[in-house]
Amino acid sequence: MNMKKLMTFLIAFSFSFFAWAQTSDIYRVISVSGSIEHVKQNRPLQQGDRITLTDPLKFSNKSDFIIVIHPKIGRKLIRGVPDNSPRELENLIQSFVKPSERSTASRSTATEYWSQLNDVLKDTVVILGDGVITLNNEFIKLAPPAVVVAVNKVKKGTPLTRKISSQQEVSLSRATLFPDAGNEVSSKVMIEYYADEKVSLDLPGSGQLIGYFWPKYVDEVKLEKECRVIADFFAEHKNPAVVKEIKSFIEEHYGNVESSNLNRWLNQRQIIQ
Repeated sequence: MNMKKLMTFLIAFSFSFFAWAQTSDIYRVISVSGSIEHVKQNRPLQQGDRITLTDPLKFSNKSDFIIVIHPKIGRKLIRGVPDNSPRELENLIQSFVKPSERSTASRSTATEYWSQLNDVLKDTVVILGDGVITLNNEFIKLAPPAVVVAVNKVKKGTPLTRKISSQQEVSLSRATLFPDAGNEVSSKVMIEYYADEKVSLDLPGSGQLIGYFWPKYVDEVKLEKECRVIADFFAEHKNPAVVKEIKSFIEEHYGNVESSNLNRWLNQRQIIQ
């Protein structure tokens, strides 16, 4: 009887281990660009597909790429495959992935907060939804007469300065920064803080720099689908871990993104609750 129980246990354990091994080997497809074939299923690879290391994929040309994610290994961008020969996912990851790492060290002092803003709001910055970012009132107080202004050239000529703050919020929307430029982003934008709004009018350009960057307004329908794949994949994790993974994905594939703007957008789209 004991032997029968032992055999039953071993068989059940074997099946459980096999199922776990199969599950742990699964990658989820976040994004597909170009024409990539799932060879075993004889169909195009699609966003949201689950694939394993032994699944062969066929890229139609060198510009095609996919982004996949694994709960332990993280995200991988596979691109630059030189021909349309079928290759297993494991081979693709080993041969055509260039991993990059970013520092996510937390900062707390006023100097470090300003430095963090400067680091995020530079180069190319992805602006999401209504473009609102919320400044930490412990380090930047926007009670009147304090103000944040944007300076940029909407057209050739004198730079245009406008107030973009209300209470602790700053708007970086296209309508706010480029009201007369249609869909065109025509210049970099400088964001400055003034303790007194009058100084921003009398001495423009003398404020404390918050950021200097190219705003980037992306296809939010496409981005939302990509973020939902990530959120679904990490459904058992707490929201901070999900947001961290989404933020890392956006920064790697689109541009810098400010945390409060990202969190606001994720909540508005109900990607996170």
